[in-house]
Amino acid sequence: MAVGSIVYLLHPVGEGLWLVWFRGKIIQMDPQYVGPGPQYQWWAKVKTQSGQIGWVHMNAGDLAFDHVDRCA
Repeated sequence: MAVGSIVYLLHPVGEGLWLVWFRGKIIQMDPQYVGPGPQYQWWAKVKTQSGQIGWVHMNAGDLAFDHVDRCA
């Protein structure tokens, strides 16, 4: 990957590494950026009992869903 390449940060995976989208592929890397660093939002894919699927913004303080991460 050349210096100055554009990547799209998806989410952090720990220890400074991120999953990123680069040229149609998802890879893990330590992005080198200048400034305070990226800000991100947590969205969760949910499915209702009737089968409807949608996305909810988890940073909204009034939402409480169980089992939205892989650790639950």
